[in-house]
Amino acid sequence: MLQLLNDYFENCAAAAAPRGGEILQFIGDAPTLVAGEPLLLTWNTMESTEVTLDDGTGPVAVALSGSQAFTPAADTTYTLAASNSAATVTAEFSTIVVSPAISEIAYADFG
Repeated sequence: MLQLLNDYFENCAAAAAPRGGEILQFIGDAPTLVAGEPLLLTWNTMESTEVTLDDGTGPVAVALSGSQAFTPAADTTYTLAASNSAATVTAEFSTIVVSPAISEIAYADFG
């Protein structure tokens, strides 16, 4: 009986053990954009002590919650990582950058 109770309480303790931070929101306002246009990323985390944002050039520390504008020149995947002493969780947002080719503007068509 004692072993049964010990097993029960070990399982209860494991369920209540500290967990990693949570990413409640990680969104961008443009999954597709034209080259030169800005992209606004917004995130919100919970139970995190450190948050980083990586655009493929290496992680940079950011606020636990916030927004940041980027102007990507090419298709980019952004990775948000939220950490605490127990674990790290990540989320990704990808954007596709298109470069329209305009060789000539026919101003007469606008008159």
